[in-house]
Amino acid sequence: LPDGTLIDIPHASRYDVAELLFGKDDYSCRKREEGTLRMRKKLSAILASATSTGMEQTSSSSNGESKNHATTAVAPSPAAASLSLAKKNQQPNSKRHKTSSSIHSSSSSKKSKREQYHAACIPYLSSQIGELTSSPLPAMVCDAAFKCDRDQQAQLLGNVILCGGGACIGGTTSTGDTLPPDYHYAMTDRLRDEVESIIHTHTPGWRVKVLSPNIPERAICSWLGGSILGSLGTFHDMWITRKEYEEFGPSIVNRKCP
Repeated sequence: LPDGTLIDIPHASRYDVAELLFGKDDYSCRKREEGTLRMRKKLSAILASATSTGMEQTSSSSNGESKNHATTAVAPSPAAASLSLAKKNQQPNSKRHKTSSSIHSSSSSKKSKREQYHAACIPYLSSQIGELTSSPLPAMVCDAAFKCDRDQQAQLLGNVILCGGGACIGGTTSTGDTLPPDYHYAMTDRLRDEVESIIHTHTPGWRVKVLSPNIPERAICSWLGGSILGSLGTFHDMWITRKEYEEFGPSIVNRKCP
């Protein structure tokens, strides 16, 4: 686990999880389709909430602007003045109400920030719904490479990186036999073999190479790579300001981060 806790997963369970990633049988396909359907529903709910939040913010900002334009000076009435005085007299005895209101405002501000993040990710999340697939892992690798230019496909398939928590399964034997010393790389070997079996049907000369760190670093290698990149002295040259992004759009990422 990310906190360093080690969990011993039985060999049979490892085999079941591996088959969900690689298997082409009816059970594995059905499980992947169910998981994909759940993820689509979750993304759709997030998009619906973010869209409504964005519309509410736009409406409130436009209403605020119209109120500012229509504001006129009005002298307070005697009743309003007496009400204001009563509120002032009640302030010393309202500490408990302030505490509860501050807690409520803190939770609402966290929720508001989360909704703002979701609203900012609407274009990305909208595109990701169509990208979700229930294909097995080798087919996903091949599909990702084949979407790129023909000249880059062989190079990409020669530099496949396998990482994440699901890549830490290790051995995939279901018999409970003693695993060989290199069982940590059983998944990488299987992924390489199955990807090669797919691409060699039309391009026999291409070589597939699957790279993966050791088990302790495999689950967090994305964070390790980010920390290494952030510690470089030239990393500030890759920073993208909001002004640059608004001026050039997404193409600025490829320009400053080649």
